[in-house]
Amino acid sequence: MPGSSGPPRRTVLLGALGACVTGCSRRAAPTPAPAADPDATLLGRLADAERALLARYAATVRRHPALGPRLRPLAAEHEAHLGALSVELRRPASASTPAVPGVPRTVAGALAALAGAERSAAQERIEMTIACSRERAPLLASMGAAEAAHAYLLTAAESP
Repeated sequence: MPGSSGPPRRTVLLGALGACVTGCSRRAAPTPAPAADPDATLLGRLADAERALLARYAATVRRHPALGPRLRPLAAEHEAHLGALSVELRRPASASTPAVPGVPRTVAGALAALAGAERSAAQERIEMTIACSRERAPLLASMGAAEAAHAYLLTAAESP
């Protein structure tokens, strides 16, 4: 409009265009990396311990095949523990090959050795439960309870 006061229309449009270009070209702030999991090392050690127990069970069944029906359900629980750890670690629990101690020649000795390993694992879970975060404590405590139950079942007066 002739005689109107204020900046010319072209100046206003160019200013608005410049603001849009500047606003659109700005990059979003980078998303911060998630904080390191304080329990990751502990859970990794736990996964290694579970694999070691599984290896003991497998070696015992190889040495004493008649124990297979009795030991496979307990080993399956350790497999489930590894699965739960994979979920907690948000990746598959790394597959290392643990060294397996020799399996005793007698069935009674083999069961006693497994029971001792389970008792040791249950005690270690208590210590790990105390050291881990509050969110993970129930998982570790339940794993320890399962291992204590395994030790009992392995020493029960049930015949192989």
